[in-house]
Parts: sequence; C-alpha cells; structure tokens
Amino acid sequence: MNCIARPLLLLASLAASLSLSAQTRQATAFSVTGPPSDPIYVDTPEGPLKIEFNRRERSQPFRPLYPEDMAFYHQKALEDGSFAREIVARASLPPGSSNALLLFIPKNKAENKFAIVPVPDNVENFPAGSMRVFNGTGEPVYASIGNERVKLEAGFSEPVSLLDFHNRTVTRKVERGSDDGSTQVRTVENESSNAPVRLAREVSGRFEHVYDSPIRVSPRGRYILLVFKDPRNPSGLRLFTRFIYEQLPNQSQSNGQ
Repeated sequence: MNCIARPLLLLASLAASLSLSAQTRQATAFSVTGPPSDPIYVDTPEGPLKIEFNRRERSQPFRPLYPEDMAFYHQKALEDGSFAREIVARASLPPGSSNALLLFIPKNKAENKFAIVPVPDNVENFPAGSMRVFNGTGEPVYASIGNERVKLEAGFSEPVSLLDFHNRTVTRKVERGSDDGSTQVRTVENESSNAPVRLAREVSGRFEHVYDSPIRVSPRGRYILLVFKDPRNPSGLRLFTRFIYEQLPNQSQSNGQ
C-alpha cells in the first residue's frame, strides 16, 4: 500500500467509526427545574434538533452527532436572517454506555447556563421494575425504598428492585362495631402494587422527612427520584424533589413482533 492510500484508508475508517458511534448511541434529557424558558438545540446526524423537555418525563431519545462533545445551544436570529448559536451547556455520553439520561441543572440563572449530569441508562444497569435516587444536595440523604435502606452521600444510588411489590397480597385487620357494643375484628386481603418510598436527612441530630409517598409499581416501569437544594436559595435548608417515570416497551414490541 502506498503512502497516500494508507492515510486515506485510516481517515475512512475513522469516519465510519464516528458515524457508527452517532448512530448507535442515544440520549434523553430532563431539566430538574422544569422545561427551560428558551428552546435548547443539539446537533444530530439529521441536523439541529430542538429538545422537547417535559415536566414529569424524560425527553424523546435523540442521537447526538458528537457523543463525546455534545454542545447544547440557543439559536438567536440575526438581522441578516441567519442564526447565531449561544452555547448553554456541554457534556459527553458516559464511556461504554449506548444510552444516557442527561440531567440539566441550572448553573447560572442570569445567563441561562446549565450543568449536565450524564447518567448511564442501559437496561442492563437500570432494569425495568427498579428505582434509583439521585442526591444532588451536597449532604447525606437517607432513603427507604421498598425493603431497602440506603445512605446516599452524593450522586446516584444503585438500582433497587421493586418487583416484589407488584400485585402482592396485603393483609390487614379491620375492626367493626356491632349492635351489642362489642368489636369484631376480621382479616381482609387485597392486591396492591404500591411500594413505600421515603427520603430523610439529618438536621441537628434528628431526621427530617423530605419525601414520603408510595409509588405504584409496574414490571416495565423505571423510576428516578431526584433530590436537590432549592435552586432559588441554594444556601437555605429547603430541599425539593422531582420524580421521573419511564415505561419500557414489551420485549415482543421491541422485537417487532
């Protein structure tokens, strides 16, 4: 092979590799403080894409053109009819992950800038029927998820399976008064898919509940609970939570059957 053909072959191989990477790696996005006021775009192989942020769900999946150097931007119209890009965030997809969830966290509200936390989102490391908690408070958070107890210092917890709570039989005792003044106790069985989820933090030697609400478990559902300092008052004591739910398709549907 001559000295000219070899570099051309290497360039072709690199281009094919980049193209394959863009085609096989995808991401979804979620803004922890709600949909941004100004549209945010990202480059994809098909061209600029406006990300449709949702209040309770992640965005639709998109394939970034440059997975290792994603630029997210506003488009501003210029007088000559063209558009200028204003970069508001940059991120890379996690190495070795074909899917990622990108959490947009306000960094500078005045300048409308964001920090992005990329989270590996493959089904292998976040299976259906499980839940993860993200602690972005900068202090320990104590989580009670189903039957598990977790102390979370920072970042994401490992997935906790909730499948044991799907369509389980719950037994409870019911007291009922009778006409003669006595009390009868009977046992009632019901089917339930609710799993208890609680978050707490330690304040001055005592535990303060941050979140306490059961969730209805679906065997195809994936659940993320985010807990952050109040972005309007980061130095304050108030925390806020966001809940993200996703339902995975049936295996038969994903296989096109």
